[in-house]
Amino acid sequence: MAEAKGRWELGPIERFHKFVTDAHRLLVLSIRGIDRTARSMPVEKALLDYRLAKENREETDKDRAALKQAELEAEFANGEVQAGFPLLHAHTLVSMWGALEALVEDLAVGWLLNEKDAHKIDVIARVKVPLAEFDALEREERMRLVVHEVGRALKTEHRAGIDRFEALLSALGLGGSVDREVKRTLYELFQIRNVVVHRACIADRRLVEECARLGLKQGEEVRINHAAYHGYLEAIDAYFTCLLKRLADHFGVDMKLSDGQACHSCALGCGPVPESTQ
Repeated sequence: MAEAKGRWELGPIERFHKFVTDAHRLLVLSIRGIDRTARSMPVEKALLDYRLAKENREETDKDRAALKQAELEAEFANGEVQAGFPLLHAHTLVSMWGALEALVEDLAVGWLLNEKDAHKIDVIARVKVPLAEFDALEREERMRLVVHEVGRALKTEHRAGIDRFEALLSALGLGGSVDREVKRTLYELFQIRNVVVHRACIADRRLVEECARLGLKQGEEVRINHAAYHGYLEAIDAYFTCLLKRLADHFGVDMKLSDGQACHSCALGCGPVPESTQ
């Protein structure tokens, strides 16, 4: 990860950019595929009739079982289309939040590896780690351990939403302001992420009370539709752009990807969800 000053940050940025873009594209492709599956039964029946006629034979138990399986898949797919793909949206957003966590940690690790005076920062200087464990690690792994211990010292695990990121970034000198609505939306996404991962998409008391604008009741299933998904994606994009601006201001350079393209939003340019499912 150690690179020339002002360029080491491209590694974490490009990994995040690629992951979120690919996750969004995979969502779009999955929606298109499921939508086609929902409308596949007439084609499946026509193909079976064609094979039977071409082979001059009667329908077998194997044929009927395959057709029944296709019918079940089409029925399930149609249910997803009608519901607006809530689970697919939820899983995509959970993975994007994980990528955001990785981005912040990787930026912190890169900062310690590459910035000359990083170790003079008070919270870094006060970190205590087991010497035997520290000595056994490679340099990057050592810095990752330090970042973990800094997080513990700052009690980031007790903070919600992007406050856990901002506490770490601020300690390193990379803090700054975040639009209030973006912060609020990402706080909401954080709570939804916890419910998806730990409660199988069932709203708990915290989500109901702290994200009242969702209008959920405790025990109700959290269902993320297209509009909600794009709202959270826009908030992720806005925060990513905010981090890019901080890095650009610090290094005094334009933030560009390794292919020379300007580095701004991640996935919003990948195209909308298929019209037939909206």
